[in-house]
Amino acid sequence: MAGAVPWGVLLGASKGLFFGLGKASGDAILPSNIQGKSRAVIMGGFAGAFQGVGIAPFLLASTRVNQAIASGNTQATSLRYSFTILSDVIRKEGMQAVTRGMGTNAFKRALDWVVRFYIRETLVEPIKKKRAKSLKPGEKVKISDWDKLWTSLAAGGISVYISTPLDRLLPLLQQQ
Repeated sequence: MAGAVPWGVLLGASKGLFFGLGKASGDAILPSNIQGKSRAVIMGGFAGAFQGVGIAPFLLASTRVNQAIASGNTQATSLRYSFTILSDVIRKEGMQAVTRGMGTNAFKRALDWVVRFYIRETLVEPIKKKRAKSLKPGEKVKISDWDKLWTSLAAGGISVYISTPLDRLLPLLQQQ
């Protein structure tokens, strides 16, 4: 449970929150003449970077708990340790420790979402073109739930494959 509570729970809950806030902020500042695939990709990158900055302190705390457990620290398995790790890091290493790896995390999350949005939009384009041929004037192209699912899964899988090396680098940066 240590590491998962509270940091894993906060990470899970805050990822969507920060992504949504980033997407809304990006939507407010991105010119309206940028549309379609370009807008989706730019919004994905902006929201992903926003998400990366927002979740960085929780990710640091979770990483530190897991590193302490892996190094054999028996106290690290207690929930008390997990709840106090972030304040201990700040007390011992200063407030700047919370920002360690933040840039890399923001870049990783932006890359992840740019790739996801680009691949998904690229996969959806031919589906939309094919379905548009059979539409009556004024009708909008609809994507089936199945097509939404498989294009999103494919995009997510490719994105994870591309951004995994940064996942390996992040704990190293958070230790320094």
